[in-house]
Amino acid sequence: FGHLPALDGIHAVAAGAGLSRCSFGVPWWERRCRRFFVLSGFLITSLLLVEHDRRGKIDLRSFWMRRALRLYPALVVAIAGALLLAWLKMPIFGATNRSLVETLKAVPFTLFYTMNIPRAAGWSGGGMLGHAWSLAIEEQFYLIWPVVAVVLLKRRYGVIRVAQIAAVGAVDSAALRAGLDAGGVRSELLHNATFSHIDGVLAGCALAVGRRSYGLYIYHWPIFVFIGMDGRLLDGALGFAAAFIAAWFSFAVIEQPFLRMKGSWTTPSERVAQAETA
Repeated sequence: FGHLPALDGIHAVAAGAGLSRCSFGVPWWERRCRRFFVLSGFLITSLLLVEHDRRGKIDLRSFWMRRALRLYPALVVAIAGALLLAWLKMPIFGATNRSLVETLKAVPFTLFYTMNIPRAAGWSGGGMLGHAWSLAIEEQFYLIWPVVAVVLLKRRYGVIRVAQIAAVGAVDSAALRAGLDAGGVRSELLHNATFSHIDGVLAGCALAVGRRSYGLYIYHWPIFVFIGMDGRLLDGALGFAAAFIAAWFSFAVIEQPFLRMKGSWTTPSERVAQAETA
């Protein structure tokens, strides 16, 4: 069989999820958020790359409009539902109005995807909309990342540059969080600030060039064992960086020469099928 991008995608997300699970000693619910970030970064970057391949450019206005149409209808309904539940909580469970007040305060932050800011600053937990902090980090990132991708893809080896910058950014974000954690910074800031919690999304962006994910998966565990992963964030950052470097080196020096040999083992019908789907 030829190269199947869809399978690369599955491999990439699985590898990213594995790294997020093994690299960082965090609670199970936060691991799921990290996997969600990895998947999101992978899918969005893949869409940008596909559009660039097909059209030779990326229409940023259309990208952001598609994001708005995808996200806002359900978000508005969710906000209304959260307010209703917060209000019903008082007569049904005899609760105070605290949940309603906190949820009301969170509405503008949720609508403008900035819920992580009051949580990071300790102003508000967000009430029944507190979970919108993760959506905020995503959408803040997607205001900037497509612009970066457009600039990089105009240059030679653009896709490789996209992956390299995403990988370096992921390591930097994880290392920054590790340093802040070692310095005793409040956990609310560490886990809600975009700059210190964007490593998962960036990892997914890097993995959108999914043919490197096989190497990433097979090399990461020996590296992690060698470093001695014990849940420290700094260990996770170092392991993550080393695994990416090993995967890139492996693909460029070891795997690619053999991948070029695959063409001599395909049948004529398979070559036609590959050409038609290219």
